[in-house]
Amino acid sequence: MHLELPADANAQLGNRISLSKLIIDGVEKSSAGQFYEKRETRMPVQNGVSQYPVEFGVIKIPVNLSQSHSRCKIDLVLKLESGFPRIFAQNPTDKGDFYAVDIPYVTRYVRAKIFPPPGYIFQRLAKDEFVEAISVVVGENRDPDESNLQSDGIHFTFSEDCLEWATDTAKLGYRYRIRILCKR
Repeated sequence: MHLELPADANAQLGNRISLSKLIIDGVEKSSAGQFYEKRETRMPVQNGVSQYPVEFGVIKIPVNLSQSHSRCKIDLVLKLESGFPRIFAQNPTDKGDFYAVDIPYVTRYVRAKIFPPPGYIFQRLAKDEFVEAISVVVGENRDPDESNLQSDGIHFTFSEDCLEWATDTAKLGYRYRIRILCKR
C-alpha cells in the first residue's frame, strides 16, 4: 500500500493511511486499525528533482487458508488522509490522479469505491479515461484492450460524491489505475 502526499506535508508525522473497517467472510474485526503497519515515508527523486513524499505500509489480513478453506471474502475501508495531490482540478487540461488496485494473487472479484474529500466533488471524466490497465509482470506495460474492457466493467457508477468500479475479470499480474479528479 502506498499513498502520495502533498509536497508541503510533514510526512514524518503519523500515519496518513488507516484501516477503518475490516470484514473477513462476513465477520467484522473489532480493531481494524491494528492490521495496517506503516513501513516508511520516502521522498522520491526523479532527474535530480524531489517529488511528492510517499507513505508505504502493509495491510496484514488475518486469514488462515487451508485445503478445506481455500478462499475468503475480504472487505476493507481505508482512510487516505491528505493524499493524491494531483486530484484537484486546476485547469481544464488536468488529468487528475489515480487510485491503483494491484492483482498479485488470483482474485475472483474486486470492487473499489472512492469518496472525495469533504467540500469537493468528482469531476466527470470520459469513460475511456477512467481505468488504465497495466501489466506489471515484466516492467510496466499499458494494455489498451484490457483498459477498454475494464472501463466498460461489470459495474461502473459515477456521481459527484462517489466513484465505484468493480470487475470479476481482473487479470493476475495487472495494476488497474482508477483515475480521479476533484473540484470544489
